[in-house]
Amino acid sequence: MKVKIIYLCTRNQIQNKMKHYVTFLLSFIIIQTIAAQQTGSIEGTPASINGLNYKLDEETLEATLDNANSWEGDLKLPSSVNYKGKNYTLTRIASFAF
Repeated sequence: MKVKIIYLCTRNQIQNKMKHYVTFLLSFIIIQTIAAQQTGSIEGTPASINGLNYKLDEETLEATLDNANSWEGDLKLPSSVNYKGKNYTLTRIASFAF
């Protein structure tokens, strides 16, 4: 008895599908990496100063306002903050700080 194998796709069709799958997967990874860089992962030492949370870069002496979600009312941001005897210039506000 001979068994006949029926292929649903040709070899070229399978290769094409794999190329599309790999292209989609790489695109997804690149987009997620870019999104992660833009939305969060702020480097620096966390510090709470006057009820606001900052990330402080000890090399450049720059501060990023990291989280002010619980703040109510008007907010006046200082141009610099002092933490443990060092002045840090406020240079950024994180994407989801408010």
